[in-house]
Amino acid sequence: MLILLLIFSFSCSREEESLYAENVEPVSNDNIYTGPTDYLTDLGTININVLANGNHPGKNDPAFIKNINAPNVGYCHPDVQYFQDGLNGYKYWMVFTPYFGTIGIAKDARRYENPTIVVSNDGLNWSPPPGMDNPLQKTPSINESFSDKKEEMKQGFWSDVDWTFEKGKFSLYYRGSFIKATAIKKEVLKARIIFEKGKKMPSVRL
Repeated sequence: MLILLLIFSFSCSREEESLYAENVEPVSNDNIYTGPTDYLTDLGTININVLANGNHPGKNDPAFIKNINAPNVGYCHPDVQYFQDGLNGYKYWMVFTPYFGTIGIAKDARRYENPTIVVSNDGLNWSPPPGMDNPLQKTPSINESFSDKKEEMKQGFWSDVDWTFEKGKFSLYYRGSFIKATAIKKEVLKARIIFEKGKKMPSVRL
């Protein structure tokens, strides 16, 4: 009994040790927010003047291009970076994913849920920065998508966006949902070929 107790205690202590995170350098953030701090104040209606494009790569069907300008709102997963002195003329840079209707019910909602970037100076009125072609990552084709339920439409999407701004560059992260591994490998291979040939990756001029 004593031996079993010692083994149990030892195994628990080993598990607890594995939970400690590595020591990493803290990220310095020189951007000090000087805007409103009373978060209960209604500042107005957010207006994002951008078209949500749910077309598959190489397609341009007007039926899958929606205006999400207010009151046709459909904004999800927003992540905003604030620049006190502005970046290329804008204080606020936001990445988000358009979405329409009720989750799991709206038939075509998934195909619009892809990384989209807009900018603003007042936090209310937003539009794409000059030269930006939204969404950054196009809607996956049907052949690149799968469904985990027979009754659901087969359509992948790139969601749950997040980004950081360090050393003059944005780093954007997002999740591939209902997308086949072959499609993700293709995107990685494309980036690898560009890198090995010494070419620059597609980027937005800042």
